[in-house]
Amino acid sequence: MCKKIIEWLYLRTKNNLVYYDNLTGVYNRQFYGRVLIKKTINEEVVVIMLDLNNLKTINDTFGHASGDKLIIGITSSLKNYGTVCRLGGDEFLILTNNEKLELFKKYANNNDDFCYAYATKEKGVSLEHAIIPIDKELLKIKNDYRKKHPRGAVNTDTKN
Repeated sequence: MCKKIIEWLYLRTKNNLVYYDNLTGVYNRQFYGRVLIKKTINEEVVVIMLDLNNLKTINDTFGHASGDKLIIGITSSLKNYGTVCRLGGDEFLILTNNEKLELFKKYANNNDDFCYAYATKEKGVSLEHAIIPIDKELLKIKNDYRKKHPRGAVNTDTKN
């Protein structure tokens, strides 16, 4: 009996962990790819995609523990604005509404740690199709950011 309970708990935990990022606790790319992208959302939803700035440089300069702290801190803040999914090391997706979008924009415009793009997914449009133009816009924004801030331009002043 005890062995069956342990096996059941293991399988339950294993299946749950498949869909959560172990560093941040938010949904991960597996959840996005296997569940979210296939789900039909029959309502208008704001989709935000964002990409952290200079994560590689931070990891290389200060160590991966510092990069992890940045990821955890930003993710903690992002949770205030909607359902968060970590798509990759420094890429995130947020599903939210217009009211929280306005709050997010105030937060984001005072934050140089990431670039973002967003759009409203209309009823009847799949999330998979809604993301395509957002992803293209984010790439353009990120390239503009890199032109203004060459790689390695990280403040290393430890007095702050």
